[in-house]
Amino acid sequence: FLGIPKKMLRVLIFLFFASSTFSLHFHEPFDESWGTRWNIINNQKYQGHWSVEKPQDQENLPGSEALTVLDVAKHHAIITSLRPPLNHTDGDFVLQYEVKFLNGLECGGAYLKLFAGEQFGPSSFSSETPYTIMFGPDKCGFDSKIHFIFQHKNPLTHEFQEKHLISPPIVPSDKLSHLYSLVIHDNNKFEMFVDMELVKEGSLLEDFIPSVNPLKEIDDPNDFKPKDWIDEPMMPDPDTEMPDNWDESQPKEITDLEAIKPKDWLEEEPLFVSDEKAQKPLDWNDEDDGQWFPPQIRTLSSLLCYFILFSCNFTIN
Repeated sequence: FLGIPKKMLRVLIFLFFASSTFSLHFHEPFDESWGTRWNIINNQKYQGHWSVEKPQDQENLPGSEALTVLDVAKHHAIITSLRPPLNHTDGDFVLQYEVKFLNGLECGGAYLKLFAGEQFGPSSFSSETPYTIMFGPDKCGFDSKIHFIFQHKNPLTHEFQEKHLISPPIVPSDKLSHLYSLVIHDNNKFEMFVDMELVKEGSLLEDFIPSVNPLKEIDDPNDFKPKDWIDEPMMPDPDTEMPDNWDESQPKEITDLEAIKPKDWLEEEPLFVSDEKAQKPLDWNDEDDGQWFPPQIRTLSSLLCYFILFSCNFTIN
């Protein structure tokens, strides 16, 4: 589990299979013995501390203990081994965990990574350690996504390549607990849920970049632009002729002589007035900031005047 905190996040993890018979492979409630099952990573990048605590808003609620990150603006990592090792070949695979950002999330993540046995080791773990699946929320500024990335082995080259979900769903922007669920079906379909509501579904073979299945068509690498190719999408029609009665000296627009000024036309109506709904900011200081004036807004009649001018007072020749 990897986390970049905003003081505290709450985590409960479930890993199970759904086929003809339900099988719970891994369940972590983070009880008093959690420290015997988990290894806290401490290296040059991951220096954050962890503990199991009750959220401040649930101190009196029994069983509300949760894995908690303690340090602000630090990377956190904590790992455990699956016992027995995961060897999934049949049925649906489900990865599910609960997270709560007590102070919201501005820039950070709280995602899970599943590692293959031969690639996994607490002493050698780093951000570059190859993983099999990465899933969970990650946000920084306007970049908000629930990751789903998996490693795929090319059957021809036998090399592994990361496959990133196209258009992943966004992270909920509140301070509530949310249950994140990933379901991988044995027909190469997947589903993603937040609080048991479907937020994304698709195909493992087609909805990732780069695609698992090769594209049916690709650009011809040996193709080239013809020398006489014209980039402009449109050009003057060489076969058209100017009408005999065309007069180049005439203006494009003329005044409509039949137009009549409306009876309620306001010649002296101002274009802008002070916004009556505007309020002086509470931290405004006249000595430092100067005299405060409300912002100016257009009057409704001025907007109507412009509309009438542009829509009625001209005749196209």
